[in-house]
Amino acid sequence: MRLLDGLQKSHVLTQLKVDSKRALFEHVAPLVCRSRPELSSDLVLERLWERESQASTAIGPDVAIPHAMVPGLTENVLWICSLADPLDYDNNGESFVQLVFVLLSPADRPGMHIKTLARIARMCSQSGFIAKITAARTPDQAYRCIEEADERL
Repeated sequence: MRLLDGLQKSHVLTQLKVDSKRALFEHVAPLVCRSRPELSSDLVLERLWERESQASTAIGPDVAIPHAMVPGLTENVLWICSLADPLDYDNNGESFVQLVFVLLSPADRPGMHIKTLARIARMCSQSGFIAKITAARTPDQAYRCIEEADERL
């Protein structure tokens, strides 16, 4: 399973300006719903916040993977956002992120969800990947970074 199999170029955002996790989620949720009309922004936000309340989805310096299992989906929905400025993701002065992978998976396919999370984590651990994708100025440049990194996995 390649990450690109579930990623559309239109789902890559670069230089996104947000000042909080809430602003990030509220920006992405309607975009998700435009591409997946069977979902509502309220449902997407509810699921993301429900998961976030269990534990932060920041996975170390620079990266967060907010994710949730959503009933009614039949395949993964993935959005990738590089941020214009580092975001204090957990509002604690410790978890600054510049790259966010928003993953929504079918509620009845937890194995696929875990495999996708693992693939994202492996991609982010590749030398130079985070610096390269966060330096991308356009979605096409960022998508090419993802494509190259996905091929190396």
